[in-house]
Amino acid sequence: MISACDCAPSAVTTGLGASHGPSNPVTTARLTTLLVVDDEEMIVTVASKSLSRMGYTILTARSGQEAIDIALSHPGSIEVVILDVDMSPMNGMEAFPHLRKARPNIRTLICSGYGRDAAVRKLLEAGADAFLSKPYLIEDLAECIQTLLDPRANQTA
Repeated sequence: MISACDCAPSAVTTGLGASHGPSNPVTTARLTTLLVVDDEEMIVTVASKSLSRMGYTILTARSGQEAIDIALSHPGSIEVVILDVDMSPMNGMEAFPHLRKARPNIRTLICSGYGRDAAVRKLLEAGADAFLSKPYLIEDLAECIQTLLDPRANQTA
């Protein structure tokens, strides 16, 4: 398990918590679309610009409902959603099941400034893949995303 990214227990049993590093992270990034969902403009801007510079294709949403709309309408794949828990009018807890219904294979990284509180625990129990506490370093966010995407880490032992 990597230090900054707390992977869900169900993810760990499938090997998701292993930190192997992909054989070619640049290639992985170029083929990967991320959805950044947060109602804080600064977080969305910094995360999306930084991850875009790393080669990821970035979609952004400012609410849970906007994220659901994107998940339903985006014609391509979305590999990872970075989902803030505390947003309005629709928070991450409310949006998560709709995102999973729209994109059953999407990896979900939950982010919260309140630590691993009851809402985060419920989301992880419901199938979210990992948790990253805010504020976070971009390097930690990138490492967590890479762990979620590493095909070797997603294989059962």
